[in-house]
Amino acid sequence: MRIPRGTPPGWPPGLDHQRKAKRGESEGRDLLETGSQEPQLRSQKRKAQKLEREYKKRSSIDIEKKLRQAKRIYKTTIRQRKWAYINRNWETITEVIRT
Repeated sequence: MRIPRGTPPGWPPGLDHQRKAKRGESEGRDLLETGSQEPQLRSQKRKAQKLEREYKKRSSIDIEKKLRQAKRIYKTTIRQRKWAYINRNWETITEVIRT
């Protein structure tokens, strides 16, 4: 009788260890208990992680967008204030320059 390859030493040939373990059976768990739920839970976890990554990316993009907007508004208001001051005090500015 030929001993098949992959038989652990001390095991009789042709027993359960040659049969491929089904999903969930590998750690000796009952297939009915966890086998059907495990892939579903794994896929749910993967989806949750994907959504979380997308949300983080989107929120960081939104923050950058708002910062750029605030910077632009700040620059324009400073420019407007500068020119308003110049226009209000045009006479005094030109007098100071002339003297």
